[in-house]
Amino acid sequence: MIRLNFTGRKRIARSHMQLALRVEGGVPVLDLSALSLPRDLPAEAEVIVEAYERTTVSRISAGTVGSLDLPIGHPLPEFGVPDLVKVRVKVVGTGDEGGLLLAQADRLRPSLEHGSVPTRSMIPARPDDGMGQTMWRVSVEDEAPILLVNSAIDDWRGFTVSPAFQTLVLPEVLRRCLEWVDVTLAIEGEPEETDSDLALWVTFARQLGQDPLEWQGMDEVERAEAITEAVAAFARSKRLLDQFLSTVEDQD
Repeated sequence: MIRLNFTGRKRIARSHMQLALRVEGGVPVLDLSALSLPRDLPAEAEVIVEAYERTTVSRISAGTVGSLDLPIGHPLPEFGVPDLVKVRVKVVGTGDEGGLLLAQADRLRPSLEHGSVPTRSMIPARPDDGMGQTMWRVSVEDEAPILLVNSAIDDWRGFTVSPAFQTLVLPEVLRRCLEWVDVTLAIEGEPEETDSDLALWVTFARQLGQDPLEWQGMDEVERAEAITEAVAAFARSKRLLDQFLSTVEDQD
């Protein structure tokens, strides 16, 4: 078994690649259509792309630094929910540098292509079969918040975009995600990668008038109030009460 040595590895920026997932015939398909690697990497070093979600991993050879063979249209039948698939790109040495991890980008979330429009869900969702009578919950056991929906709900995707869920449940989902942001920042500090899940959540909170980095200097009550205000700002921006009342009127 080859052991990877992480000493002195370079970072591959998310902005230096075009990475997307699409679905064909119910199967996720990976497209890494462009990749710019750091300079001074050996031409013969191996480039590896790994798609993963929890314990499921698909390892794809992408050629070498000097002769890239990027995976375009690569099917990923191992994964049922494309929203949750993440990708890492690795450059691994050969010969005398065999096993040396020379460069890496990890925790990459591909854009999801719906038609010709790439999108990216802030809160990816997947069905869960161990929820009993609970309809939904937010899991923060992985690298970022995930919305779990009871698999007994046949159209679980439709449930998450229904007016009832969007107006009554989504604000609480947002609150729990912002609480994760607060706790994670306290542990990890300011994110280095601008495209990481944590960095995107920080940016999203700032769009709601709150800077999570400033929460770190607050006491517990002040942080809770700041998160509540961010949720309120989200509700105002989406006019959630008006949406709910309109839905009720339509049902009368």
